[in-house]
Formats: sequence, structure tokens, C-alpha cells
Amino acid sequence: MKMKSKLFGLGAKMALALLAVGMTVTSCYDSENVDIIQPDQPVAPKYYIAGNITDAETGDIVTNATVTIDGTAVTLTNGAFNQEVSVGDAGASFVVAVVADGYRDVSRTIFFPAMGNGTVTVGNADFALVGVTASDLLEEDPLQDNYPVSDEEYTLLKTELENVLPESVVLTTDEDGNIVATYAAEKVTNSAIGEDLEITAPYYSGFASTISQDADDIFTKALTDGQIWNASASNVLGLPYGLTLGERSVILPGRPGCSISTWTLTQVFAVEPLSFGGVVGTVTYQSNWVITFSYESHDGHDWHDNHGSVNGAGGGNNNMGY
Repeated sequence: MKMKSKLFGLGAKMALALLAVGMTVTSCYDSENVDIIQPDQPVAPKYYIAGNITDAETGDIVTNATVTIDGTAVTLTNGAFNQEVSVGDAGASFVVAVVADGYRDVSRTIFFPAMGNGTVTVGNADFALVGVTASDLLEEDPLQDNYPVSDEEYTLLKTELENVLPESVVLTTDEDGNIVATYAAEKVTNSAIGEDLEITAPYYSGFASTISQDADDIFTKALTDGQIWNASASNVLGLPYGLTLGERSVILPGRPGCSISTWTLTQVFAVEPLSFGGVVGTVTYQSNWVITFSYESHDGHDWHDNHGSVNGAGGGNNNMGY
């Protein structure tokens, strides 16, 4: 049996990926005060790549897509997939590629750092496919790995995120240049002892960029230059322009003699410079999300929290829970 919990304050906010759920179990006890889970009994980490395949223009599910991970096809159910992958001690990267009749081919590399015991990491791999007849797209190698993103560009991107995130969320920048959004801890009141807990938390699909849709005098074409640049970025990223709020569900594992007492959401937004038509801009999209949670033991005498620990993960995100 699963209990459900939901993050507050989603409805009024509108709005791009990888999920990491981490925990470290110290010990939990049953009602007879018998130690059930010991610290030397680790739960091996698990890794998944999950996503939805949709039409970039209509948002409809693309049912004829073929999705491969490092060349191996995965099973789609109503345009969605959830595939477990193996990651060694040094971490691993995977190329997720999508091919569908009538659409441009697209791919994305998802990287998983090696995670500790007791963690579940999900790499977000949503793709919004662009039709082969789409015009005015700029065809060139857009990646700008050595481009130094300026403070001004970070400010612009953070402003875009602040426009869609709840006011209580704290934005920081990590050592890899990602923008990290940290939510306040959620107190769990409906977790039954020894049972799994299903939670629902927000995430963002799509991307934002430092190139405004209204920008002009960059190229000489019928559409605004900003529209052309962002459409080209959408084609390369496999993500629609604009950040859109959605939800994901995940099961936090129950432990004998314990209930889940709190969980905290952290969203990681990748920052990536791209170049089209000789114009460099910087985009941001949600590459992963992290749930950190704590156990409360019930031993018949007193209780203590068993706090979760989290490692980050990277990758490319829609309503794909597991």
C-alpha cells in the first residue's frame, strides 16, 4: 500500500532532465526494540533514464518514435519510457537518441556521477520533436563548451527562473555552473510505519534563453531574429522554448519500524551556451531533480531521524514517475 504526499503551492505558478533520491539508513527498530536495518547493510544505488516523446508544436504524444540508449532500443508505452541503466564507480554517460517519421532526429547525452548506497537517480530525457518541414532553422554545430558565461547572462537566466518558481525557492550556482533551486523541507504527516510513500513534486519542461523572442537586427529573415535563434535551439535541445510547470511522482521506499518524516526538493538547471548564425546565447533547462528524505524510527521508547544524503546527477525531463 502506498501513501501519498504533495508539495504545496503549485497551482498558481506557470512555467525543463534527471531525478536523484538519496538516503542513508543508520538504524530502524521494530516494536520489540530489535534492530532490523543495520548501517552495514547498504541499499545499492539504482539509475534510470526516463522521458516522454511529444510533438514540439502540438504537445501530442509521438507514438511512432524509436528511442535508443547507446544504440539499444527501449520500449515505449504511450510515448513514454523508463529504463534502468548500469553505472560504475567512475560514473557513466549515455546517449539517448530519438528517430520518428516526419520529425528531425535528435539526441542528448545524459551523465550520471557515481552515487552512494541508498540512492535512486533518474535522468530526465523528455524530447519535443520538430517536424522535418520546419523552416528558418539555423543548421550548424551550436555547442560552445569554452564560452565563458558572464555574470550578466546568469542574472538574466535566474530572472527567467524567478518568474516561474515559487518565491520561497532559493537559487544558487554550483561548481559545475548549474543553477540550483532549493525548496523548503516538507513535513510528512501521512507516512505509515514500514510502508512506501508516493510523493508528487514539481519540475519544469522546456528551456529559457538569454536571447529574447523580440530580439531583432541579428539575422535577415521573415521571423524575428529571437524567434529564429530560439527555434534553432529548440531543434538542437529537443525541448520547447519557455519553461512550463509539470509534476513527477516517485516512490520513497519504506523501512520496517520507520516512517518517512520529511523530504526536500532540489532542482538543477543546466546552463549551456549555444551559437546560431554567429550569435552566442545561453540557455537553461532542468537537467535533474533531487529528493532528500528522512526516516523516523518507532522503537517503543523514543525516536530519531535517519537523514537522507544526496549526490547530484546530470541530464536532459515530463510526467514520468516510477
